[in-house]
Amino acid sequence: MGMSAIPKELAKNLRVNFETKVVRIERQAKAWSLWDENENRLDCRLLVMTCPTPQITTLLPEFKDHPQIKNVSYRPCLAVLICRELPFEMEWTAKWMGRESSVEWICDNQKKGISPLPALTMHFSKNASEKYFDSPDEEVFRMLEVSLPNLHRGLNLHRGDFLYRAVHRWRYSQPIGAAIHPPYLYDQTLAPLLMVGDGFSGGRVEGAIQSTLSGLNKWQETQ
Repeated sequence: MGMSAIPKELAKNLRVNFETKVVRIERQAKAWSLWDENENRLDCRLLVMTCPTPQITTLLPEFKDHPQIKNVSYRPCLAVLICRELPFEMEWTAKWMGRESSVEWICDNQKKGISPLPALTMHFSKNASEKYFDSPDEEVFRMLEVSLPNLHRGLNLHRGDFLYRAVHRWRYSQPIGAAIHPPYLYDQTLAPLLMVGDGFSGGRVEGAIQSTLSGLNKWQETQ
């Protein structure tokens, strides 16, 4: 079971609009109005924003110089998924390879129990992510074919036929810097606005949860 199973369970009775990009936000007297790319409008009483702060300030530029936002920055991360027929020959399920390695974290999804077939998820280091972020996928895979066998003998990517492989680019992957206090931004001018996420809490999933719970508690106190 992957970490998305928890929010999926919590949201199973909610209306969720997938693949919908919000392009405009306006604060009304006692509500927020949001428009997507197709000019569909959605109104809400409380607006909660969990996206990275650069994306927040694109939609709400008036908060660009807010002291709780302007010092938040992020490092990028390249993530690669490879699936093949033959199993990978590592004795571990997941391993931190170190920041000096081009690939700093590797997980065997089959051993983890979330893939019926041999599949690896790999996260590049900060330096490698920045170097290859805009490179074509084929260049990324060529680099892996050379570097991975040096990390572990079981990571020979020439063995077996690849069933699937993909590169995912997280431009705002990991927040840089210490947690902010409080780990959220709450503004109740006219309609209430709550900004939460790992960018306010120093990173990690636990930080994102802590930020969200703290922010919602603050909002409830004002009701």
